[in-house]
Amino acid sequence: MSFTTTNELDTFEFSQSAISEIQILNQRVMIKVIDVIIHQSNSQNKEYRSMATDDLTLSLLHVKEIKVVRDGYTIYNMDDSIREQQPDVELSQEEYMTLLPELKGCPVDGIEKKGEDYYMYVDTENQTEGYTFKITAKEDRQEWERFRNLPQEYR
Repeated sequence: MSFTTTNELDTFEFSQSAISEIQILNQRVMIKVIDVIIHQSNSQNKEYRSMATDDLTLSLLHVKEIKVVRDGYTIYNMDDSIREQQPDVELSQEEYMTLLPELKGCPVDGIEKKGEDYYMYVDTENQTEGYTFKITAKEDRQEWERFRNLPQEYR
């Protein structure tokens, strides 16, 4: 890859991104995403403005723990009484390994780091289910091939 950064996750924005692939290998989680915004504060961005890239590989290294939760929800009636409620459900390793290929093309609501924990929020394409990934890892590395201009509506 032409550009590489380490521990600069906060200089990327994933709100317009979608997943192209997720792989879990030993103590490493590799997340390939498309349409990532790269902020001006990124060490590899030599422009005076935010840029973008078509394909970015986010690697979480020295992974200690992975938890995947199918997000619950509550639907209220007009009188604020609960019409339908589903609790959060933590998936087993077998369940989330089966889920990973199905997430290809799904939108990413965000990826953030809190302490040693990385959180990735994913919607399904039809937006009927959402998933929260919590990955405890030591560091993150981002790799991408080229910069491109950001569309006018995201500047």
